[in-house]
Amino acid sequence: MSDPKSYPINKYIADILWCINSPTLIIHDHDFFSDQQQAALFSEQVKFQIENNYQKFIIILDKYLSNLKTKRLGDRFELFWLIAFEVHPGFQVVEHNLQLVQNKVTLGELDLIVKDLIHDKYIHIELSCKYYLRVEQESNHVGRWIGPGKKDFLDRKLKKTFNKQLLLPKLDAAKSILNNKNLIVDDSKVIFRGRLFLPSSLTMASRKDILESYRNRKTSEKQWLEGAYQINENCNLGYWGTANCLKEFSRTNELDISEWHWLTKPDWFSDCVANPKKLTKLDVLYPIQLKHNRTEDFFFLVEKDWLDHKLLKR
Repeated sequence: MSDPKSYPINKYIADILWCINSPTLIIHDHDFFSDQQQAALFSEQVKFQIENNYQKFIIILDKYLSNLKTKRLGDRFELFWLIAFEVHPGFQVVEHNLQLVQNKVTLGELDLIVKDLIHDKYIHIELSCKYYLRVEQESNHVGRWIGPGKKDFLDRKLKKTFNKQLLLPKLDAAKSILNNKNLIVDDSKVIFRGRLFLPSSLTMASRKDILESYRNRKTSEKQWLEGAYQINENCNLGYWGTANCLKEFSRTNELDISEWHWLTKPDWFSDCVANPKKLTKLDVLYPIQLKHNRTEDFFFLVEKDWLDHKLLKR
């Protein structure tokens, strides 16, 4: 077994369950789970199957890990969901990363198609695990959430997901391709996980106001292009800032700065951290995600010029 030797098996299990149980970043009408309770029931079934069919789980894990060619976070996230659906007795994985090509023209790609064995229907699922930093406190626009690498924007991601990806199976050309595989997609859903990071300088009242400002926003398919959305108040949260901000954040919250450790990308999922690396100095390669040993706070450490608008050109 290749990759399982790199990490303990219990870490893979914890990461799979995190992908299921972790709260959605965005509240919308196309979530695969209708509520958190449904996600918990799905997770319980997956955990039960792993524990009672452990050798089968190891075979499935090895199969997918052996095909993992990159270290990209999104690829690992998709892998964990593939395993979850393979293990769950109520579903069957039908297609993964299905390229829709007609006359040498690529229409797009479907992340995942599963068969719901209980309701006898095929479901197309778009999978996303994203980490965004809020850059403008005075604006409530979703476009102000930016990936740490400054190339990924939440508004762009939502527009692509809801205005393109979810509609792909409805295209006549796509239907023709799917028909050739004896597939008719009955529904399209989204699974959106990750963590949002607020500026570390915000007061507790400001942090609460930012999240509550999204509560009553109405969402519909037609409104996505206009920026309508609703961020989940209960999503995973963290804070971000420069090295000086980290020092001030630690001082204000009475945190021992020596207890921060930085996370490699495979450790961005569950609390089961395989390779904690102690933050011995603040002269590091940016940006990096940190976790505090005692409080389990998360902090994205960025360089001093991270907010340079010339570097944030869209």
